[in-house]
Parts: sequence; structure tokens; C-alpha cells
Amino acid sequence: MSESKSKLRVLDLEPGAEIFVVNHRLERIEKAVSPGPGGALEYELEPGIYKLRFRAGYSMQDHLVALEGGQTLEFRAPRLAFNSAAPLQGTADFAGPQRQSAHRISQQTQRELGQGGGFFLYISDPDRRGRRPLAEGVSLHDLQGQPILNVPRAGKTSPRSAPEPWFALSASLEPGSYRLRVTTAQGKLEQSVVVCPGWQTQVFLRRTPFWHSQRSQRAPNLFEASVLMLRLGEGFRPERPDLRWTELARQGLSSGRAVLEPSLIEQLLDQKLENPMLGLLGGHLLLLGNPEQGRLERIVWRLREILNYPHPDVEALALRAGLEVQPLSTPPLLRSSWALWLQGSLNHPELIPLGSFPERISTAIAGSGAWLVWQYRPQLDQPAPSPGQDPVYRQMKAQVSGYLHRLQQYTQLTQSERSSLPQSLSQLAQQLPPDPLRPEMSSAQQLARATGLPLQSVKRILEEEEQA
Repeated sequence: MSESKSKLRVLDLEPGAEIFVVNHRLERIEKAVSPGPGGALEYELEPGIYKLRFRAGYSMQDHLVALEGGQTLEFRAPRLAFNSAAPLQGTADFAGPQRQSAHRISQQTQRELGQGGGFFLYISDPDRRGRRPLAEGVSLHDLQGQPILNVPRAGKTSPRSAPEPWFALSASLEPGSYRLRVTTAQGKLEQSVVVCPGWQTQVFLRRTPFWHSQRSQRAPNLFEASVLMLRLGEGFRPERPDLRWTELARQGLSSGRAVLEPSLIEQLLDQKLENPMLGLLGGHLLLLGNPEQGRLERIVWRLREILNYPHPDVEALALRAGLEVQPLSTPPLLRSSWALWLQGSLNHPELIPLGSFPERISTAIAGSGAWLVWQYRPQLDQPAPSPGQDPVYRQMKAQVSGYLHRLQQYTQLTQSERSSLPQSLSQLAQQLPPDPLRPEMSSAQQLARATGLPLQSVKRILEEEEQA
């Protein structure tokens, strides 16, 4: 180290947290994530005053440090309390009773609906004024949309004297995919719940305001859910640090920030850490950069080994890694997984079959964030005998038509001489300009990419237009 330089050592930055080093000119000169539990980050800096900004999830904390020439300064990173729907140790807004209730009830079985897997649901509300039943409007359905559990009646509610209300439900289920539905002021929303053999899928929700017609109503928020997977019988473990890392990984993915070191993701899986959600989220965080192909493949094989089940989000990573996968039969948990399936279907349309439930929700994707959430409508459950009678198909066609006509209007604005006579969708599709990123793509592929619909859906629309 140069005699005029100083050394800064930052200790114990937890996985999933970030550090930013800012100099006296307010320029960010360093940015990093944790190298691993107990690891240290070292910086060689000019003497002076620096701001260290630590970020965990959506929480931030700043510290000023003064470095003198030739000095080595050690600074221990703070453990930030971030917001989470799961009552993890060190998170904001939760006290001991909530953690204890979640741990205790998650180890029980209140409803037996099958064997081999488990489901745990925990709902809370930081607004202590709201005493409407927490689970009101929440239901669990099979993949065909049939209700399998009366959630409000099946679970346990906190005593009225509790400072913060909570609701908890634990059930045994057959391994498979289910649909968790929540009624809000903006309509009914759904999300996948994937139950794997030998694992309990844990979903934590917090009630937040949903606005409609200038009025708000509090409802469980699927967009900010915390989803964990633990071995059957282990229950929720709020003290486990890797569950904090999992939630930080989810929040990082939600905002497009790669908050886990690539080598750390693989290292945690190699150590047989029993936390598949951390590996799954970590795999998707890798894709925010340019991942090494071999590393992504190793993560996929390890997750397949741990889960022993064709999890749609793991298979999305497998698809990205160039491994063999089966067609998608159930919506994935993650929005980034859905994007990978759509991307894969551009070259392999059979990956999202016509008439499948994943194809049918493609017109109903809602909101933003890490999770794939869709607006529920009864017509999603039952395809009509023919496309012309199917409201979902008509909506897909309207989506394609709307995009093409908007494109035509834009073209007309730039070329006023262009004819404005009505044209069929198939004729408009043939006029699509080449995609500058993928000039080899067909018009159907371009439309699928632009509208977010599966390629088979777009092809069917264009083919029927040509035959009309």
C-alpha cells in the first residue's frame, strides 16, 4: 500500500446487502455486495472523509468515516432492519410474539388435504386500527380453479389483545401446483403456490391499501409476499440468517439489483444449505449479469436434486442454461421465470401449449415486482369449445390488433402519404419492420415478443386471419 494511501476494511456485510463508498465530491467510487458470511471487503483510498452507504432490501443507512494517510480502518457493517412480510429476526415492525406464533403453527398440521408436502400461510397487518378478518377474501385452489380450502375458517387468528393481528394456517398437501387467490378493491389476484415432496412452502403476506374509485381497502398483498421453503416438520425458523438472505435476494430481484455474489450462490448450494428458494432466487439474480454457463447448469442440477420435482422456476433456469425441459403446465412463481418461458417459446412454441393455463393467463399479468401475479377472471378456468367463443382468445386477438394498429398509426405519422385503408391483422403483421436486435425474427415472433403472448397464440391468431 502506498504511504499516502489509506486502507478501509468493511467487515461482516451480510449476503444480500450492498455497500456504496462515496467521496467528498459526492462521487460513488466503490460498490460491492457481500463476499460471504464473515467475509471482508478491502478498499485502498486516498486520505479524506467518505460516506459509507449500506443497503439491505429497501432500507439504507449512512455512516461517515475519516481516513488518514497510511491508516488501516476496520468498520463493521450494520445489520439493517428491513421491511418484510415474514417475521424474520431483525426485520422491521415485528415483535417476538409474531415470530413465535409463526414458528409454532408452521410445525402443526391444521388441515390434512394430502400427503407428501406442506403449505403454511401467515398474514399480518402493521396497521393496528384494521380489525377486519385478516384472511377475508383469501382462498386456495387447485390448478383447475376448484377451491380446496376455506382459508378463513381453517386457520388460527391472534387474540384480540394482540398488539398486531395475525392469521396462520398450516396444511398438508399433495405435491403439485396450486393457486392462491386474494380479493382486493382492484379485483381478484392470483399467484402460484408450488409444493414439492418433503418440503413445506411458506407464504407470508401483509395487508396494504388497495385503491379503487378514490377509496382504499386493505388486503393481503401478493406483490410483496415473502415465500420460503423448509423441510417438512422444521417449521418457520425466524432466527436462520439464510432466510434473511433469501428475502434480501427477493427484494433485490424485484428492483433489478444483483445483490448476491455469483460464487456465493453456488457455494451455499454446494454446502448443502437446505434453502431451495435462496438457490432459485440466486439463479435468477445471476441472469441480471452475464453468467458463466457452467455455473448456471450446476445450480439447476443442484436444485433439481434438492427438490426432486419439476419446479417451473427451476425449469425456467434449465431452459436458459440450454438443458432439456418439458412443456410448461403451470405458471411459475417468478416474473423473470415467465419471461424465460416466453423467450424460449419463440424458438420452441410447444413449450407453452395452446389451451394450457399458463397460456390463458398471458393476457392477465398484473403489477410489477419479483412475483408473477395475474388478475383472476372466471373465463380463465374453462376454455370455450371454439376460439371465437372464448373471451380469453378474443382478448389475445384484441391485444395483437391493438399493437399492430398503434404501429400503423405511428408509421402513418412518419409517412403521411401511406394509405389509411383498413387492413387485416395478417397483412399488418407482414409490414412489421425488422427488429434491430433480432432481424431474423418472423413477424409472428416479433408480435409475440412485443405483446408478451406465447408464440403459438400469436400464430393461431394470424393463421385464422389469413383463412377468414
